[in-house]
Amino acid sequence: MQPTDRQPTGFLKQFKHLPPRKVSWLIGLVALLLIASIELLNFVQLDGTATAQIKTEAATRVKTISTAFVASHSKRDKATAVAMAAVTATTMAQATATATITDATATVAASGNPFPPHNGTLQLDDTLHNNSSNAWTDGDNANAACHFQSGAYNVIENSSVLTNACYANASSFSNFVFDVQMKILKGQGGGVVFRADPASGKAYLFRIDQDGSYSLLIYTSDKDSQLLTYSTLSAFRADQNNELTVIAQGDKLDIYINKQHVLGLSNGTYKQGNIGVTATGGPTDVAYTSARVWTL
Repeated sequence: MQPTDRQPTGFLKQFKHLPPRKVSWLIGLVALLLIASIELLNFVQLDGTATAQIKTEAATRVKTISTAFVASHSKRDKATAVAMAAVTATTMAQATATATITDATATVAASGNPFPPHNGTLQLDDTLHNNSSNAWTDGDNANAACHFQSGAYNVIENSSVLTNACYANASSFSNFVFDVQMKILKGQGGGVVFRADPASGKAYLFRIDQDGSYSLLIYTSDKDSQLLTYSTLSAFRADQNNELTVIAQGDKLDIYINKQHVLGLSNGTYKQGNIGVTATGGPTDVAYTSARVWTL
């Protein structure tokens, strides 16, 4: 059949005239190059550490693999053998680096601090399904309660003019990230306390209400407080889980709601203390789950 202009006749003629053994080598080399190219695409998002790892491992593997490849072929084919060895070694090194980085990424995802400055050591990881070694307050009085039910830590306040704080009594943190999930089941609002002294009532308290208004207060006793800042988050929905995060490092205090930075200020009145969760303006019931603390 007479070839048409759309058929790659030139390439096919050259291919047919190659010795059978070299044809098989060329097919293998092309396949390896394709594999290496695909693997390389997966590495465009890796950092410098991954690249250095690939180069180091590839250099070692090239020497080992090329020796075996070249030894089994004639002098005429050594250049092709070395090229194949280089591609194979690089591909193998990339696969090893990918596995290493994947494992490291999984570890960071499970325990790494997702908030600036992206460091710290996970010190508290509590589902709040039941009480634990963190010794959360568990009990009630005429107006308030702290207890575990239905897989959550419920904080209840029945007085319209009071805030109930329930503490992790075994905790004491100075520089940290405190992260917890909160859902307002009914009532006015909830929040967190930190660098707190339960005995004296001294604490920082961050609260957010059903309408999205939030404030940061400093308590000098259980009866005296000062408002540090106040604002409103228009997108807040109280009928779903909301993530509250406090970052305290030195005098700098930052607050996030659902990973959105909502306030930052400097206040060094209190340096260390307990963490806890709250309910404000009863009758209010707030459920908390998944409390975590990274020390900085």
